[in-house]
Amino acid sequence: MQSAPSGYRVNSELVFNTMLNDHRQYASKWRRRFLRSVTSVLSAIVVTNSYAAEIIALATEDAFLGDIPVVLSATRLAQPRSDAPAAVSIIDREMIEASGVTEITDLFRLVPGFQIGHDNASLFSTDPVAVTYHGLSDSYARRLQVLIDGRSVYSPDFGGVRWNDMALELDDIERIEVIRGPNGSTFGANSFLAVINIITRHPADVIGTSVKLVAGGNKVIKGVVRHAASSSKYDYRLTLAYRSDSGFENQYDDKEIRFVSYRSEYRFDDDNTIEFNFGLGANAQQAGIIGETNENKARIVGSDSNFQQIKWRRKSGGDSEHQLQYYPNYSQYRDQFTATVLGFPNIPLNQGVVTERNNIEYQYIRTWNEKLRSVWGAEIRQDVSQADEGWFWQLGRVTNNLYRVFTNVEWRTSPKLLINAGLMIENNDYTGVGVSPSAAVNYKLARRHTLRAKVSQGLRNPSILESRGNVYVDINLGLGAPTLFYDADPNNTPERITSYEIGYYSKSSRRNISTDIRIFKDYITNLISYPVYSPGPPFGPASRFMNGGYSTITGAEIEINYNPNNKTRVVLAYSLTDQQGSYLNSFNALGSPPETFASTAGATPRQTLGILGIYKLNTKTTASIGYYHVDDMGWFDGLTTIPGYDKVDMRIARKVKIGNSKGTVELVGQNLADNYYTYEPNSSFERRIFVKLRLQK
Repeated sequence: MQSAPSGYRVNSELVFNTMLNDHRQYASKWRRRFLRSVTSVLSAIVVTNSYAAEIIALATEDAFLGDIPVVLSATRLAQPRSDAPAAVSIIDREMIEASGVTEITDLFRLVPGFQIGHDNASLFSTDPVAVTYHGLSDSYARRLQVLIDGRSVYSPDFGGVRWNDMALELDDIERIEVIRGPNGSTFGANSFLAVINIITRHPADVIGTSVKLVAGGNKVIKGVVRHAASSSKYDYRLTLAYRSDSGFENQYDDKEIRFVSYRSEYRFDDDNTIEFNFGLGANAQQAGIIGETNENKARIVGSDSNFQQIKWRRKSGGDSEHQLQYYPNYSQYRDQFTATVLGFPNIPLNQGVVTERNNIEYQYIRTWNEKLRSVWGAEIRQDVSQADEGWFWQLGRVTNNLYRVFTNVEWRTSPKLLINAGLMIENNDYTGVGVSPSAAVNYKLARRHTLRAKVSQGLRNPSILESRGNVYVDINLGLGAPTLFYDADPNNTPERITSYEIGYYSKSSRRNISTDIRIFKDYITNLISYPVYSPGPPFGPASRFMNGGYSTITGAEIEINYNPNNKTRVVLAYSLTDQQGSYLNSFNALGSPPETFASTAGATPRQTLGILGIYKLNTKTTASIGYYHVDDMGWFDGLTTIPGYDKVDMRIARKVKIGNSKGTVELVGQNLADNYYTYEPNSSFERRIFVKLRLQK
């Protein structure tokens, strides 16, 4: 944090009220209560042999909560983790609380192979936090799909995810499922290196009114109020949240975040349910460098966002289910100012962008018999971005329409052998038809030991910026036209990945330790980068988004979840990775040869490690400690090496009762080892102490 000069103070009240006045009315949403419907569907199947009975047993509530967890994201079919055709990491409610994190992104340090970067100094970063898997990213982290209750929050304009605009509170998350590896056959293009599916808490599980207050280092102030109620037909949950902090030392990056979110479910009868959700948020943040007059001068940026989601689910007998959902996402990023560009003062710049997504999806799940299940469906999506004073100069509304069909089939050929196969076919305006297939075999070595083999392919479609980017600045250098700074090759094609993996999952007979091992090799082609382009302004762009790179990623990962007794739990996530390849580093339209390449080897850390230990001191007090390590790595805006670092967090929580309210008081220490940075040297993490109070009535 740096002190703000006059005129630079964040006026978040004005930002929030403006957003409330400007944004339109919206409908609603939400998602099904998975466990209830899955259990009822499977229980209705007529069991005719012994291993069919074992299938149903695996889907009971005991399996979901304590024995072999049921995962929901691998194929769109609810499956015991041992049957899933992918490596699935689960961050559950206990881990979320014990970690002591104040931001959702820090939770992914508990997943093998994940990295988090804070890019507070980048000129064009619309959200300073990046989450990626196996590196190969800049601050936009375009090779990762993120969903909240099945709604994609992947940003179509620049790619990646704007984590600060999600209108999602940590206490509203039930669990997070992370599919490590491509999963395009289930969720389509951009489910490339990994998929994150955040599953929120059902209103019936948090009935009452709760208040959370957080204060501590970095001048963090946070307040959350939540109310939830339930009746025989209708459940709802409403959350209001506010957060402010002073960012990093010696950085001009104070921010304020406000949002409201709502989730509800209405049951017409035993077979028909409507679920709906909406969120509304407004952020304001300092950006740039005090004293600069160029494109990265000190200024205030802001963003408004809203979403709605409505989902109808109908069960047909005990063996099939229809689901239809619609959601629009809206975001507006504001960044308009004047600066000195190429020596010319007071040049107007507008780096803002407005983006809308409308998505409708239908899926049908069918249990054909005790051996065979399937899901198929179709999806139509329209993405629209507008930034005709900057990113898409004078292009007006830039639109991309997408159509896709998908299917996944689960076939149990014997009590020991399970086959999963999936296929996604899609077509979009920019790159045409794409296909993402997958096939996996799970073989049960013993009752609690499963071997998995999988091959899959996936795509990452170019973002709107990578396909139609056209960044001009209104400087007339005697040529009668503005000056071009960045653009995109209109012939860019999707990045492609082919992945091979062998996995092993076990759950001990004493049910106190589970192990998941993944050994993999990924081949990526058509890697998109933004090489320096010659000749540059005013004769051509400074950079151009272009295909031209490749990468090969080889590695092994292990997850261990150990519960030696009812007081102790240890979670370990480790990744060992080797990544080699090259990307297009410069392009000279007048040169011969025109292209030069650079190695991608430094873009992936060799090792990552996360360990979380939880211990219940007594019935009222719980202590936890987290240790996290990342080896040296670089990000794709120069691949400057970031030194490896160690991060240590501690938390102690005690249950309290104040009047008629029950809750917890927590003391959290973060970054208790040496200072470190995750993206650029001026954004260094120091030791921070927080106090949290939760009360529920």
